[in-house]
Amino acid sequence: MKRIAIVVLTVVLGFIDVSAREFVSPSNSLTDTILSIVSDVPAKIGVSFASDDGMTVGISENEKFPLLSVVKFHQALAVCNELKGSGRTVGDIVTVNKSGLANDTWSPMVDKYPNGGKFTIEKLLWYSLVMSDNNACDLLFDNVVNIDKTQMFIDSLTSDGCQIAVDEKTMRKDLKRCYDNWTTPEAALSLMKWFYCMKDEPFYNNVWRMMAECNTGKNRISRHLGDDAVVVHKTGTGPFVEGKIIAINDLACVILPDGRCFFLSVFIKDAECSIEQCEATIAEIARACLKYMGNGYTSGKLAGADGKMK
Repeated sequence: MKRIAIVVLTVVLGFIDVSAREFVSPSNSLTDTILSIVSDVPAKIGVSFASDDGMTVGISENEKFPLLSVVKFHQALAVCNELKGSGRTVGDIVTVNKSGLANDTWSPMVDKYPNGGKFTIEKLLWYSLVMSDNNACDLLFDNVVNIDKTQMFIDSLTSDGCQIAVDEKTMRKDLKRCYDNWTTPEAALSLMKWFYCMKDEPFYNNVWRMMAECNTGKNRISRHLGDDAVVVHKTGTGPFVEGKIIAINDLACVILPDGRCFFLSVFIKDAECSIEQCEATIAEIARACLKYMGNGYTSGKLAGADGKMK
């Protein structure tokens, strides 16, 4: 294993407070590349990266960032744990009345089932993870595993790096409560690495499959990776409050065609720019990480801005 020297440094770049771990080459180069990408973005940005050969890079990786819909990943892991311990199955039914569904939120489920209906836990997980449905998320909190149990389970996996305190309906009533659910990029990455080790286990394998089908954030981590990479991820997207975007996030495990993988979490908060610029920043960070992974990926060719291999 390569011997790695760690130096902690602080760099101030515009709006960004950057605490970066500096390593011997080649991670020095990746750190410098990521710092260059984020330097002109008017936002606070946290990045945590880990390759399957043990190399890591962090930028503001221990700062707190709003989770937003990334919390649906944490919730899904807690649901799996709850089902394992309770004897319930993903086929168990949750009955939902029309009055139990909010219409003033992102909810493809409501668009299809405006009067409610009977949903399996698996279906609720699919809507929550693949479509990032806010009603599905709250229904899982209300009927399968509550917020306190979710926090307790996540604490058992990664202590002091995450807080889950409110549900979707609470955040809708007061957008500033979005900051009450937070993570550090490093803690989020640690959780994704744990999930990777559990991906073939009962219950968790369903969640892994769903997150590989995630229908949101296609212009973020996956944008430049090409069609042959498998991106298992969860995004979070926040509203504008007082002229700033609360958060634009993406947390992923990327499986390359040759079987190697890397883990990446990018959290952006309080952005004074467009959602498109935030997403482009995440995409460029992912492309830099892909380049670090080296010539073993698709004969060393990288996907260009159009998504095609160059």
